[in-house]
Amino acid sequence: MDNIIRVAITETKSIADFSKISLSQIDEIKQINLNHNITLIKHAVSKGVQIICLNELFSAPYFAIGKEENKIWHNFAESVETGMTIKLLIRLSKELEIIILAPIYEQASSGKKYNTTVVIENGNILGKYRKTHIPHGSNEQGNFTEGFYYIASDDENMNGDSENISGHPLFPVFKTDIGYIGIATCFDRHFQYVWQHLEDGGAQIVFSPAVTFGETSREAWLHEFPTEAIRHNLFIGGSNRKGQEFKNGPMFFGESYFVGPNGKKLPNISNHKNLIISDINLTKLNKDSSGWNLKENKRLDL
Repeated sequence: MDNIIRVAITETKSIADFSKISLSQIDEIKQINLNHNITLIKHAVSKGVQIICLNELFSAPYFAIGKEENKIWHNFAESVETGMTIKLLIRLSKELEIIILAPIYEQASSGKKYNTTVVIENGNILGKYRKTHIPHGSNEQGNFTEGFYYIASDDENMNGDSENISGHPLFPVFKTDIGYIGIATCFDRHFQYVWQHLEDGGAQIVFSPAVTFGETSREAWLHEFPTEAIRHNLFIGGSNRKGQEFKNGPMFFGESYFVGPNGKKLPNISNHKNLIISDINLTKLNKDSSGWNLKENKRLDL
């Protein structure tokens, strides 16, 4: 029997005016971006979407582009438990009966800051994934200096996710009503063991919210997801920003898409420029047309 699920990812950018950022503007910028994404979520629900993944650090511009740290951006960080953004999305998830993956800039109770995706289903937080690899470098279009703003995931408070079926605190797989969901945030996608952990943890669909730019990244973006989908028997959705946010800043190339376990891109059935919507059939995960039987032939002892 077919198990068809309608899924969505966003392809947008920060739409607020932050040409002259000040402390007094931070809540306003968050609210403008939150309202924009709420509109996208409601449109997706009207098209039958059951789960949506928003873009990496969706409530802010991608601020990690300066050669030097700008401390004002630290003020965008907020609590998963008490912050405005997640509180509103919890209510929206319950109202619309949709699963929302919300990547935010997290301020933990310890004072540490993370790049975190919160998984919300029908008004309940199932858990969170914190980015495990933090890029700090540059390419021909600009800088990506994330190390100024947040740290790589550690084991702080990561064992309390009741719906994590993976058994691994840093690479959770969440049991939802539609299937088993994993997350590989942006830079994480380049590391093969991330995909291995998610496969071993039982993931069926992996979402990769990202902010990426540059020619090498673009080539990798087009090829990595199909390869990992075949190798690990997964559906994968890669969500990238599109457009330019800062004057003289990098141009995000977009090209968001879903891919199936056969390595083929899935049709985008969306009529909205900021949404990619596809139908996935989880029964396809039980059919290995290659005949390779990769899972059973792995020699992890090597």
